[in-house]
Amino acid sequence: MLTDLDFQLINALQIDPRAPWTTLAPILNVAPSTLSRRWKELQESGLAWTSVLVGELEPGVGPATAVAFVEVACASGTREAIADVLVAIPWIASIDYTSGGRELFLTVMMESIMALDKAVAREVVPVAGVTATRTHFVRTLFQEGSSSHLSVLPPMKADAIRAERDSVQGPLVLRPDDELVALVCELQADVRRPGVELAATLRFSVAKVRRLLNVLERAPWCLMRTDFANPYLDFSAYIYLWFTVAHDQLSSIVAGLRLLPQVRLIATVVGPSNLLISVWLPRLHELDSLELRLVRAFPGLKVDDRWLVSLSRKRIGHMLDQDGLHLGCVPTPVLGGAVPRSSPVQSRSGYVEARTGAGQRHSL
Repeated sequence: MLTDLDFQLINALQIDPRAPWTTLAPILNVAPSTLSRRWKELQESGLAWTSVLVGELEPGVGPATAVAFVEVACASGTREAIADVLVAIPWIASIDYTSGGRELFLTVMMESIMALDKAVAREVVPVAGVTATRTHFVRTLFQEGSSSHLSVLPPMKADAIRAERDSVQGPLVLRPDDELVALVCELQADVRRPGVELAATLRFSVAKVRRLLNVLERAPWCLMRTDFANPYLDFSAYIYLWFTVAHDQLSSIVAGLRLLPQVRLIATVVGPSNLLISVWLPRLHELDSLELRLVRAFPGLKVDDRWLVSLSRKRIGHMLDQDGLHLGCVPTPVLGGAVPRSSPVQSRSGYVEARTGAGQRHSL
């Protein structure tokens, strides 16, 4: 059973994923040891985890790598087996089971559009049971999950955490060098990895790792995030909405969508629809009122399609089991293919379990 403290702790780490327990303790009025113990329990139960990805290197230019969404149609009865194959492929960042004319919906990232197109043709299309694919290339990624928060903390506590986060000292680096890329790679499985552990893996001094971490925490392109198993935190309805928007209204509509706490993803795409968003809602029937609110606020917004996600098997490199709980991490290549020096598949339960979805989790 999740407690109020669990919700507050997850929310606090959404605001600042690497916040020290000693910093959060006086704000949340809880001992540092209690926060540490509770976070470990949330991780081990598969209910919460942290991750990182590289966003825009220059404002308005778009994602640092080529990003696309891929629909995958599967022959009857093959969806599970296909997902078991695809979940282990590093450049496939996310995998959702969806309603409608496709069974799987992938988020994929590669160094170029050409490389991404070839990878889909070579590694997805030939998988036994795949009957068709359709790729939607991302033009601009306006928002992803790192900016979506539970918002359960009182404003004063949330502001105090932001103030501590923003007080981090370090240079503002607008483009990562090889050392920063290497550090991002090592943080993908767990953003909260201790500096001593990172130093040993990277063969840097502890002082150097701490300086680099300060740089990452200030870098606008470094998107650290705290995720959670949404069905267990009262977000049972996960929906993709496809829109057609007149280009001259796009900026105002995106600005309005960013104000809605239910919205996680906002991206313009190449295809019949030009705008894609994802939303998390407590109940599916709430989609009706949300849609009505959107079309009233933005008369130029045309809803083309709605997809329900029944299960996520992978989210930004992190594998989830058949119950939607965290299983492990397959780090995604960073900026041209950099990968961690540590194990390529990091899982508490091992590679075989990650591929098969086997194993059980104990709820809190």
